[in-house]
Amino acid sequence: MHVAISEVEAFALSKKFLLRSIFPKYPTIYREIKDDSKYRYNSTIKDEIMKHKHSHIEIVNKRSSYNNIYIKQKPVTNINAS
Repeated sequence: MHVAISEVEAFALSKKFLLRSIFPKYPTIYREIKDDSKYRYNSTIKDEIMKHKHSHIEIVNKRSSYNNIYIKQKPVTNINAS
């Protein structure tokens, strides 16, 4: 997490503009942003989300023996493999 200590001026581009105007012209930028986002998610965010999810499931399962949550891992396929 990042916190701005002083005043920051910034701008943002809309998703529609990026997808329609920028990324078709510059596919390498799109790929870099996508790969960086996926890496950041997998390395920092995913583990915390999964810990929270599993602790919540344990709490729910301890409350009632009739309403248990069972998680089955779905197979992951690599969409980008070509």
